[in-house]
Amino acid sequence: MGMAGLRVVMVISDFYPTVGGGERQAQLLAGRLAARGVEVCVITRRYPGLLSLEHVDGVPIYRLRTIGRGPLAALTYTAGALRLLARPHWRGAILHGHQASLGIAPAAITALAKRRWGHQVVIKLMGSRVHAMAGTRTWPLRRWLLRQADALVVLNEPVRAALAEVELAAIVHRLPNGVDVQAFAPVDDPARRDWRSAEGPVALFVGRLDPVKQLDVLLRAWARVLGDADAPGQSPVLVLVGDGPEREALVRLAGELGIVGSVRLIGAVEQVAGWYHGADLFVLPSQVEGLSNALLEAMSCGLPVVATAVGGTPEVVEDGVNGLLVPPGDVAALSVALGRLMGDPALARQLGHAARQTVVAGYSVEAMVERYLALYESLLSAPIA
Repeated sequence: MGMAGLRVVMVISDFYPTVGGGERQAQLLAGRLAARGVEVCVITRRYPGLLSLEHVDGVPIYRLRTIGRGPLAALTYTAGALRLLARPHWRGAILHGHQASLGIAPAAITALAKRRWGHQVVIKLMGSRVHAMAGTRTWPLRRWLLRQADALVVLNEPVRAALAEVELAAIVHRLPNGVDVQAFAPVDDPARRDWRSAEGPVALFVGRLDPVKQLDVLLRAWARVLGDADAPGQSPVLVLVGDGPEREALVRLAGELGIVGSVRLIGAVEQVAGWYHGADLFVLPSQVEGLSNALLEAMSCGLPVVATAVGGTPEVVEDGVNGLLVPPGDVAALSVALGRLMGDPALARQLGHAARQTVVAGYSVEAMVERYLALYESLLSAPIA
């Protein structure tokens, strides 16, 4: 579809390459919109070592200086963004705010700009903790800010249902994340061998090392896999790509479990596709999940996946058809599923092939861009709320 003259301003508190972040989805969407002729810019916070203005994939990124931390940083970021949006050039642009864990700043910026200059507003909720937020003292403010939007974008049905419970259903749209299915695609055996990090089976996790990912459960399940006398293959290896606050605790736990030699913590990387190519399966043991970028990328690469049945994951992974689902926090079930895939190469290939088909059919970046363009068009043709 053509959208000549469409202008979109993305507002996101953090915008830099990161493993497992919503920032990568924002960058992907902004770049593809620009390639389609949409005038896009991004307003974000400035961090040390980053330029105040740079261009990424043809998109100008305005990085605004903030003062202090917490509320003061949010206030100065909001003030700087409003000064930028006061420029006449951005009159009539759609404001697209990205919020992690229902943060206040992007919603405040878009709400205030709408009231002052009459913008149409889209807010994408990158988190999935609506119920947890609804019980906090800041919830009345957060809900009021969300109600100023013309459209709330969510990644999965559980979040849509949670927003319906707090009387926000009328403006909710489910638009799942997208994957570049050309960049994340299966490779032939020689290319896989170039990325192999072990002779035996390789299980891969990609994401932030955060308590919500329940990587302690994964390590305990991995210890069971290694301790199983019938475990197949030579020297299975678990690779964790990403960084975060749990890193040191995971290193200690691996030592306590006696599995240090079979667990490799790689740290954060900017180019992650090769790690998918070198793996035999992907595992996502999260307790809470919106719709994991890493899960979609792994499936797009043709990897069989083991994931917990939380958030939007069951909307993508059908147990026994294109992956295996297990309950969150269940060490035994997770170890059984991992062992099952490593012990049955034919099943692993079958699930991996079906996983790739699932992503190509419904979760490509092209499909995501078309959904957003349709949403923007519907807002521009409707009266301002």
